[in-house]
Amino acid sequence: MTLFDLEKNQKSLTNYLDSKRFILPRFYFVPDDDLLQILGTSDPKAITPHLIKLYDNNKEMTFGAGNKTITHMTSDEGECYAFETPVKPEGNIEDWMTRVDQEMKKTLHVFTKKAVFYYAKMDRIEWIKQQLVDLLDLPELYPRLTRLFEIRQFESQEIAEHGRE
Repeated sequence: MTLFDLEKNQKSLTNYLDSKRFILPRFYFVPDDDLLQILGTSDPKAITPHLIKLYDNNKEMTFGAGNKTITHMTSDEGECYAFETPVKPEGNIEDWMTRVDQEMKKTLHVFTKKAVFYYAKMDRIEWIKQQLVDLLDLPELYPRLTRLFEIRQFESQEIAEHGRE
């Protein structure tokens, strides 16, 4: 094999990896060697060691029976949330990871909407106390980040309302 052949093969490999990155842009956060490892297996769990590189602070996905669905996502701190709709890891990895990405966004959007709704229905002090109890008892019910977001959102609204008076 000549140097020209090696360069040609390297260019082909780079083009292949770039085509996968075009489909799932999060693959740009993964080095070529890791991406080859991810793409080179049919085991959906092979992505797990690389999740922290793909998603900020998402350490693992929880698979349902027989690895036929992805049901939960877990952060590096152990905070876990269930997907609204489990994702089937079928087809090319870049395709089903795109569906995982979409489901993560959809689920967190639903959590945020629910949290904002319930926050507005309760007295603020009581709501905060309830959230602290939930954090201790059921940390997977509403992720902590969502709670912090809601508190900040309503604090901003209150400040804006008082500024208008």
